[in-house]
Amino acid sequence: MTSALAAVEGFLLEPPEAGDEPPEVVAPPRAVIALAGARPGCGTTTVARALAAELAARDEASAAAVIGATPSAHVRLATPSGARLARALGATPAGRLALLGDADCLARARDARLLAPVILDASADGPAPAAAAACADHVVVVADPTCEPALAAMVAASLARVGPEPHVVLNRATGGGEGWEGRHAAALGESALGARLALAGREARSLGTGTLADLLEDELL
Repeated sequence: MTSALAAVEGFLLEPPEAGDEPPEVVAPPRAVIALAGARPGCGTTTVARALAAELAARDEASAAAVIGATPSAHVRLATPSGARLARALGATPAGRLALLGDADCLARARDARLLAPVILDASADGPAPAAAAACADHVVVVADPTCEPALAAMVAASLARVGPEPHVVLNRATGGGEGWEGRHAAALGESALGARLALAGREARSLGTGTLADLLEDELL
């Protein structure tokens, strides 16, 4: 017994031989989050990019991918982490983000989630909301105070048939919203500067997407 213990101890404590390679550490897949608007004009793309930038700031990659984005023609300033992710995915960099078109949404999300958090922007120019919800870990329905709560609930119920139970968030909620009391999971603010920062792939704390990020992260605990 003594000799066996000594052998185990020697194996555990003896330094590796020269030339031994350390094992590769593979990061676990990140969450895929689909955002869909209750109706056009709710600010889905702004919320999607603001949430992506918030998650990027919390992730060890310091970047996030947004699939379904339509990059502008002009050059956007990218952080080093955003540029690295964009190169790896063949995407357009914007701040902390890598912006990709919606072609083959499921396959792109599967690849990108190995590198960084992934947001599926199922707005007018993005993938179909049902397709995005079907390949997501979380689903968010974006509404605003001019939208009927019943419409947002109907959209959420429709997406729940193909994906996770959605969270409804009320965007531009600074002015309240009649009939919305207790009918949304988070309320987001309104800020012209914050919207510009979000669309450029930067954190926009004034929009309040940190609260939404906390909610989604808590589901994984």
